[in-house]
Amino acid sequence: MTGQFESKSIANLLARNFDSIREAYLVLDREGSYLEFACTNDEVFQNAPPAKLIEDLDGMPFEIGTGSESKSRLLSLQYAYLLTRYAEKAASENHLEKALIVLAEASYYSGFAQGMGKILNQQNNRPDSSLGASHAAKSKAAQQSAPVKKRLLELLEGQASEEKCKSITTALRKFEHQLAECIQKHELRLKPENLPLRVVDWCQSDVTFKEQLGRFVTLKN
Repeated sequence: MTGQFESKSIANLLARNFDSIREAYLVLDREGSYLEFACTNDEVFQNAPPAKLIEDLDGMPFEIGTGSESKSRLLSLQYAYLLTRYAEKAASENHLEKALIVLAEASYYSGFAQGMGKILNQQNNRPDSSLGASHAAKSKAAQQSAPVKKRLLELLEGQASEEKCKSITTALRKFEHQLAECIQKHELRLKPENLPLRVVDWCQSDVTFKEQLGRFVTLKN
């Protein structure tokens, strides 16, 4: 009975932490897709070798503490999500004590992201009285994405391999430096660390880009 109670308690904590992460994300990245954020990080968690995943997780608190405010927000949320998945896996393997320890760390960082999100929400939560605000936002988004879309397709076109990249994340990892240079050159308000999510969003909103990207990358339907 005690084991069943502990398992149920951990399941409740896992669900609560995922809810906290989702709520924080919706505040911190209003133009993004939480589903794609979750899918991208699930892909990282599932595909990374265990030793590499642990190494990356161990290094993330340092990056969170030394990065810019915007990078800290993103990394704290990503760190919390990956830790929660790690705790979920430990619980499924009946390592309940380990799951609780990892969950405590995940809860701290999801709370950290939530706190930053509330501050940001208070600063930005003002009504937009412009009738053309929606159209202007879409035009601005297109201006921000066009150079990166073009550069990414050029880089993929120029690679020698005939085999498709297995995922968007894999494709972007190959050209992260070139794409970061493109963002800097055009003075775009895009964050290189957000590109996997942005590219997924562009595929949903730009059919032509999705078709072109699909020539080089295996895309999920």
